[in-house]
Amino acid sequence: GKRVYPKRVSRVRISLFPHNLRFMRTPKLIFVATAMLMATFLSYGRGGGSAMSFSRIERDPVAAGMGFAGAASARDVAWSAFGNSAAIPFYSGTLDAGAVFHSWAPDAASSDAFSLGAALKTSGQIGLSLGMARHSFERYDIVDDYGVEDGTFKPSAMVVNGGAGYRFSENFGGGVNLRYIRQKNYPAKTDDAFAVDVMFHYKPLPDLAVTAGIFSIGSGVKSADGETSDLPSSVKVAGDYAYASGDHSFRGDLDLDYFFAGSFSAAAGVQYGYKGLAFLRGGWHYGAKDGVLPSFASIGAGCRLYGVKVDVAYITANKDIGGSLVIGLGYTF
Repeated sequence: GKRVYPKRVSRVRISLFPHNLRFMRTPKLIFVATAMLMATFLSYGRGGGSAMSFSRIERDPVAAGMGFAGAASARDVAWSAFGNSAAIPFYSGTLDAGAVFHSWAPDAASSDAFSLGAALKTSGQIGLSLGMARHSFERYDIVDDYGVEDGTFKPSAMVVNGGAGYRFSENFGGGVNLRYIRQKNYPAKTDDAFAVDVMFHYKPLPDLAVTAGIFSIGSGVKSADGETSDLPSSVKVAGDYAYASGDHSFRGDLDLDYFFAGSFSAAAGVQYGYKGLAFLRGGWHYGAKDGVLPSFASIGAGCRLYGVKVDVAYITANKDIGGSLVIGLGYTF
């Protein structure tokens, strides 16, 4: 007989986190101007949850080893297009670039991803950033109304970002990121969304920085049954502190997010460095129930030599995403 995809297949949820999965319908694209951000903020959190949660995965392998904390740091800015482009003008170098391989949730909703990121400080006041990430998810079977298998499908997703930062004064700067998100969960169905980040960066002391702003404001995504889910938008406040004494250095970071859908997350991480060559990291991420990201712990290590950076992070203490691995290679000058 004629093979028709059943409703239960059209509602397959594909994401990095099993508790936050939903097959989405192509969204109406909405351009959100900076002047309308606060109006959009007031309307968020009224939909049916968060869509495209993979877009909030930390790409920076340094921050990944610190519980996903580090939005206020201007020491590694290659991944600013995914986070805080306001920090780029405060970067001590000129260029920071990197490539990362992610192996996410190997024992649950398995996903591999490859990401690229770069940031350029064009002058003492201006910084530019670019980034992209591509995810491939676990293949699933397609079954028709009669229970007959009709092939398989491997979902995929992509994020492309561009950003800019400007230093208004010695201690204060701002930045904007624009983001395109694409997700294909079903052979004949593709979802698209646009989002924007607006961040501000303040450095009251040489070793202390504070960041605050709004992340991932953008278009909602509608499922096949008409239920709308918002992007994982949040208000973020973050702090970064660093201390050095002789051959030894210490860094601590704290990131707080209130998601417009009503959830909350907090990330805290520390880093120890020796002679600027070798680094050890650790952190904890708290995710409220039904949040965008679950709670987990992470550890990491890295080395720097002649501008080349190698960083590794491992996520643990969570049944869904425990065992996830992040491996990064970068170059800076």
